[in-house]
Amino acid sequence: MSARLERARLLYDQRRYEQAEQEVGLALAELPDDPLAHALMAMCLLVREQYAEATQHAEEAVGLAPDEAFMHFTLAQVWHGRNYPENAEASLREAISLDPLQPEQYMLLAVIEMRQDRWDRSLEAADAALALDPEHVPARNLRMMVLRVLGSEQSSGDELRATLALAPDDANTHANLAWYCLEHGERDQAMHHFRDALRLDPESEWARHGMIETLKARSLLYRPWLNCFFWIAKRAMRVMGAWWMPLLGAFGFLVAYLAIVEAVDDPRKFTILWPLLAVLVVFGLGPLLAVPLSNLALRLHPFGRLVLSRDERLASNWIAGSLLAVVVAGVVCWVWPNGPTTIVAVFLSVMLLPIGVTFKCDAPSPRGDMVLYTTAVGICGVLAGVAAIQCDVLGNSRPAAALTGLRSFAGAFRHLFVLGAFASLAVGAGLSLHWKK
Repeated sequence: MSARLERARLLYDQRRYEQAEQEVGLALAELPDDPLAHALMAMCLLVREQYAEATQHAEEAVGLAPDEAFMHFTLAQVWHGRNYPENAEASLREAISLDPLQPEQYMLLAVIEMRQDRWDRSLEAADAALALDPEHVPARNLRMMVLRVLGSEQSSGDELRATLALAPDDANTHANLAWYCLEHGERDQAMHHFRDALRLDPESEWARHGMIETLKARSLLYRPWLNCFFWIAKRAMRVMGAWWMPLLGAFGFLVAYLAIVEAVDDPRKFTILWPLLAVLVVFGLGPLLAVPLSNLALRLHPFGRLVLSRDERLASNWIAGSLLAVVVAGVVCWVWPNGPTTIVAVFLSVMLLPIGVTFKCDAPSPRGDMVLYTTAVGICGVLAGVAAIQCDVLGNSRPAAALTGLRSFAGAFRHLFVLGAFASLAVGAGLSLHWKK
């Protein structure tokens, strides 16, 4: 390895990625066919989210040294970073076949399997990494995470603390133990370990999010929701993966829409539907509303204001404002029930879904596209509502046949509005995936 590549490797390990990239660039200028230089360049570009260029350099490294496991491992890391799990696994299997004694390769395989909700296979890969290196801290941490999802009693605080003893300065271990403590009601211990995790790695989103949840768990109102989330999430992820909550949220909005529409014609139907509606709102819409609303309350905490990001504060403002508008519209509809007030209440209620999804997308690129989509959905709802109100106003002065076209117009845009709101879950996920690739 040349002196430039040695410096680049050291700079990369120190997280000085731009300087590392400069050194690798100079090394490539001297030796353009050096596979290791291409591999290091791919890793630097991957950290900077320059995915296309990273893939190009990783593939070049594999082409120059197809018999070296590290080159295939680098390409697997790039595919994994781009969220192409099949490609990443194929490259990783090739790396393992060339050199089956590297625990990092099995560790990455465990991560890939975990993110596809293949928990048993993830556990097998983590165990394979630990068979090669029993003190491999990342593999021990991941194994504990998988065991918690699988509900195994082996996932104990004692083993997590033993891992921490092996690497007392590992931020992920502190964060992993902190989440365990939080789940088991040990909030003071969780706060302590989250603080240590953020001290060791100030950019750890996992630890920052855990700190926020720990602060909010001090609230008697938020604590039952957090405990319920822990209980349901582990069981639902084993069966349905991570899609269960947004799907349930969409179904909850569908039932809400049908319940309100049916109540316009026959209020007795709403009496039958409201218990189911209440359950779906709590567990389906909870993930979209509980987090930003609790963040709004956390802004009153002197330390909570410091851990919330600007984006989280913005989301809490929008969600709180939207929910307040829904509540006001619902009260007006209850006190003064008629066509226009019901239409406004339905519109604001359904719009909560795309607004909530919008703030789950990362800024700026997916968020900007999702804002355009949400605006289009809102326009469809406004057009449908205005047409429906006109039909209601003109219904007493014009024959029904004269309003057929207007009713069809209102019905078409109503369907576009409702279906567009439900589809926002898939659109938001698709946009995030597109911009990452």
